[in-house]
Amino acid sequence: MFRGLLVVAGCVMLLSVGGCAKREDRVVAEVAGEKIRVRDVEAAFSKLSSAELKEAMQTLQILIDRDLLIVEARSRGLGESQEIQEALKQAEVEKIRQVHRKRLAKGIVVSEEEMRGYFEENGLDAKTEVRASHIEVRTLEAAEEILKELEKGADFAALAREHSIDQVSAKKGGDLGYWQRGRMVGASARKIFSMKVGETSEPFQSKQGYHIIRIMDDRPVGFEAQKSKIEERIRRRKLKEKSRTYVEDLKEKAGFQVNEEVLALLLDAEITSNDSSSLADAQIDSLALLTFDEGAITLGQTIRLVDRLSPKRRPALGDSAQVVQFAEQIALNTVLLPGAFREDGLYETEEVRSHLAAKKNERMVEELRRIEVDAVVFGKDATEKYYQEYVADFLEPKKIRVEALWTHTRTEARKAFRKIRAGADMEQLAGTLSSPSDRWENYDDYQFQCTDRDREWYGEIVGEAEKTKVGQLGGPVRVATARQGQPVIRYAVFRVLEKFPERQHTLEEPSVHRVIRKKLWGTKRIEIEQRFQTLLLELRERYADQIHVNEKNLKLVSFPEEEG
Repeated sequence: MFRGLLVVAGCVMLLSVGGCAKREDRVVAEVAGEKIRVRDVEAAFSKLSSAELKEAMQTLQILIDRDLLIVEARSRGLGESQEIQEALKQAEVEKIRQVHRKRLAKGIVVSEEEMRGYFEENGLDAKTEVRASHIEVRTLEAAEEILKELEKGADFAALAREHSIDQVSAKKGGDLGYWQRGRMVGASARKIFSMKVGETSEPFQSKQGYHIIRIMDDRPVGFEAQKSKIEERIRRRKLKEKSRTYVEDLKEKAGFQVNEEVLALLLDAEITSNDSSSLADAQIDSLALLTFDEGAITLGQTIRLVDRLSPKRRPALGDSAQVVQFAEQIALNTVLLPGAFREDGLYETEEVRSHLAAKKNERMVEELRRIEVDAVVFGKDATEKYYQEYVADFLEPKKIRVEALWTHTRTEARKAFRKIRAGADMEQLAGTLSSPSDRWENYDDYQFQCTDRDREWYGEIVGEAEKTKVGQLGGPVRVATARQGQPVIRYAVFRVLEKFPERQHTLEEPSVHRVIRKKLWGTKRIEIEQRFQTLLLELRERYADQIHVNEKNLKLVSFPEEEG
């Protein structure tokens, strides 16, 4: 019944199938001039392997349907919409950067000596792994009976084979293999790494049941077992350094110059990304904040781009270093890097061109499906009905963004409050706290909602922040945070950075439509399947005279199952 759903997924997944060889290059079908080759069918089968795809013709039909959808979408001009063109520009940027990284990575070499040095310098030579066996049963009573048998000298492996409900390890006498500290988590891991070789645990509970664990062995992990990961870590580090050098060279050649007067105007005005009116009279779009050989970044550009960022990623417009760094990043992303990539010929590579062609086909097919299936199944009446019934689900509560310094005692928090009020930088002060010493655990810039759930989780800070004006300091207050999944009580000094009022999302917003379609999907699945099948039948009839299958060449298709 749901073969059409396989076609939907297949048509999107297979838009970029390709390859080249002699036999594999033989054409098995043409759809409106688009060629499908032996290699395409074989590659499609490897991606769509399913009990339903037993014959080459079945796989070929999915490829024919894919091309029919592309041809129809192209005939309607769907690929030229502003939305798709903008998506393709973003896809191009991402792909070119990926190709650039691959080029940088090509020249990176990691020697055996470097890997062994990393192995020793990072204490990996002391890393050990533990081999454990376990018996898992459903009740505590059963676990206690088994423990009594073990204490009498019963064979652990025999009891595991007889009683353990973990069928995989039971066949091996309960053997769990070797576990490395840090790679395995959960109740069993915590118990294993707290025990010594030969020791047998008391019964303990996990989500799966009750366990008894025995430690069988421990041994050094060794260099060879860690070699591939060490190599990858060093390679990533070298690539990061190479990328940083590449960017710094571009910046140096560009001759960045900061206009201190414009920067001072921005800092003195103390504008925010939500209110640039204080600089409206100064014609901010004509004021160059940063100049370089190939152009300039204006104050207006900087403010508008800051406004588009999520609160956590926004630079503080009152911090000169953050503003300059952000303006430099704009210049790099919009002018310098694209220019360098163009000069290196990255825009014209076959890898980039084929990627964009596949992306365009993919987006056109999605748009065609939206028009012919989604817009019909999730029509105006159904969408409006759902929205009216669940309008409360689309009410976004008030939100507050704060920066906060956390301490373990109220006394420490009071001292921090006085220092910050006197002019100390909150984040820098957090780095000086004795426990914990890591400033990222003592400081954060975060956002919470003014809901009962967040009031319960974050504690007093929610109510206090509601009463505190934007820009003002608050606290100390009791705060509940999480560390490794466990609640931790600390005390916070905070500054309110932004406040967002309650907002009712409307039916006109695309995000609301996406949510409603997702919610309705389960109840409309059969209707979606039928509508999509109808669309495919219509396209097969419409383009019947443009579909040509070469059955002789189709016999050349060979699937792995047929070869074995």
